[in-house]
Amino acid sequence: MRAGIVYVSLYGTGIRGRQSLESVAVTIGGNLAPVLYVGPHSVLASVDQVDIALPSSMRGMGESDLALVADGYQANAVRLNIQ
Repeated sequence: MRAGIVYVSLYGTGIRGRQSLESVAVTIGGNLAPVLYVGPHSVLASVDQVDIALPSSMRGMGESDLALVADGYQANAVRLNIQ
């Protein structure tokens, strides 16, 4: 059985005003994760959403730091536990 793609949604503020989708980068444990969407949350007016896909190579990484940079500004780091 082949496992599906795992998506992660991140929430914050001040991200939707970025110059372009390409100006937003997410790294997990130092590895780039594809950014699929950056924009307003569909329900909460003041909340921004960032959707990323976890590459299968990250499977089983355990606890790893996630860093988000938008237009050169780094957000607070968070820690994920990837099983």
